[in-house]
Amino acid sequence: MDGGEFEILLGAIQRIEGWVVGEQKPVKKVIRTKRTKMRRIAEFLIEGSATFVALATAIQMAKNDDIEAVIVRTNNGAVYLRNYPDSSGADNFQSLAD
Repeated sequence: MDGGEFEILLGAIQRIEGWVVGEQKPVKKVIRTKRTKMRRIAEFLIEGSATFVALATAIQMAKNDDIEAVIVRTNNGAVYLRNYPDSSGADNFQSLAD
């Protein structure tokens, strides 16, 4: 595809899809977690914050793409958070727990 063909394709895509300037918002990381006596992660310390947030708040933040986390639903309907998968175990939420 040469430059002229690319411009025609780009113009067609913009006519069909529209053109809107997007915005980038910073996504924060979970830097520490707290567990309950039952060893379940219940609170999350978010990058740039001095206080922990509850699991429900952290789930809402993940839904809004405000934090780096994946929402997981189990077969029995429980909802919890996991970090994005990678090759390192050192940054998973279990290892960040007190």
